[in-house]
Amino acid sequence: MEHRAIRQHPGTAILSVLAVLTLVTITGCGSSDSTSSGATTPGPAATTEEASGATTPVAGGETTGADIAVPVTDASYAKGRVHVEFGGDSGGAVEIDGEGTVIGGFANIVFSDTNSQASVIIGVGGDQPGAVAFMWDGITSGGEFGKECTITFSKGDQTTLEGEFSCKGMSGVKATSTDAQHVDAHGTFTLTAGP
Repeated sequence: MEHRAIRQHPGTAILSVLAVLTLVTITGCGSSDSTSSGATTPGPAATTEEASGATTPVAGGETTGADIAVPVTDASYAKGRVHVEFGGDSGGAVEIDGEGTVIGGFANIVFSDTNSQASVIIGVGGDQPGAVAFMWDGITSGGEFGKECTITFSKGDQTTLEGEFSCKGMSGVKATSTDAQHVDAHGTFTLTAGP
């Protein structure tokens, strides 16, 4: 019976996987210093630009889905920060510290704060479509690049990776409710290799 429900709603399966990854990340790594990471700040619902356009890498040219090119092939970034504005059924913003690695053109970027229970996880590049997962203010959501989300890299080399992402019309779940949430998100991130 469960298997049939997942087959009928493939977005639910993706959202479930992203939620598990987010929970593992929050409990297993990230900032534990309450003064270094920003907490979730409630605010009015933020508007985001339409996320249905193509994703563009720093080198130029349009790419979508599995064609997203990370502008560096292999790199390790010891620190970084993401700022995200949320809209839809729940507004607010988060600023979270994190880190990332790029191996073989696939970027795994994790921003998390155990104190505020907030995280942003981005996986993109290589031959995979890529996705982003969000957790903040008791809400878990996520979307796939080339579908609900777009990403643009403005800089990418061995020392710095910078970019911007936008997601529109994602599904979300709230810890205190069984009602489905409509979630939009727009954010920027910077990662650096140095201390």
